[in-house]
Amino acid sequence: QAALINAASQSQVASAAQVAASLDAFVQNNLDALRTEAQIGDIIELLELPPNQRAGSEVLESTNDILSAFKQKNPVYITSYAVFDSSGVAIADTAVDEVGLVKLEREYFKQARDTGLPYVSEVLASPVTGDMSLYFSAPIRNPVGDFLGVLRVRYDSEILQQIVSTHFDYETGLVMVVSTDNVLLVHTADTDLAYRSIVPLNADQIAAMQQALILPGESEDPYFIDFADFAANIAPEKLGQVFFGEFHEQHTDEATSREQANAVRMDTRPWVVVI
Repeated sequence: QAALINAASQSQVASAAQVAASLDAFVQNNLDALRTEAQIGDIIELLELPPNQRAGSEVLESTNDILSAFKQKNPVYITSYAVFDSSGVAIADTAVDEVGLVKLEREYFKQARDTGLPYVSEVLASPVTGDMSLYFSAPIRNPVGDFLGVLRVRYDSEILQQIVSTHFDYETGLVMVVSTDNVLLVHTADTDLAYRSIVPLNADQIAAMQQALILPGESEDPYFIDFADFAANIAPEKLGQVFFGEFHEQHTDEATSREQANAVRMDTRPWVVVI
């Protein structure tokens, strides 16, 4: 039995590492792409125009065309490609209803502005759409290094489930991705469990996490599911150690509640991939 458990554990670690690598590649590719896209001349030229000269300008039109082309990289899951000026105002956005909105206090804007580096967010509920979303951003600077604004792309977070499904045959297993805040981002066996906490929460905790956009807003589903000891078993000091538990909401008998699992941490985000 020990030999079988050990062999299965090694296989799970290898599979989890492969899935984590595919998610890391997605994150890193977007960070690298935004770093380059933020240097495009038309976008810089638009931001250097006085605000009262931007509307109706040729460079605004060309910037909108550029953003539309960027969105075609993944039209199913990219919900917005946008340019913000230094005041956080959306001056160009493929989600046209969001043009003119001020997003100065959004973390993706502040991080890109303050660090000067590309940024990737946690999975957050969009205050505009209400959908769970993943944000990438990068600062836009002129040739002498002055901060002009931010380029940002917003993905529907269901892209994470899609990435996992293309890199793992989950007909013979279950993959979960868990956020820094112990929220399920992916559950390949039951997608309805996504965006729930894996630890019990009281009403105040739920409200605080909703305020921080970590949990979705109003929902008919519970905001957490109690997978006993799950969070403790994926703590940093336990990663790489085999553990057992229940990871399906419906199973109740002892035979199905002792599932073997293993986990690895991603590099680009402090998320854990569990198989």
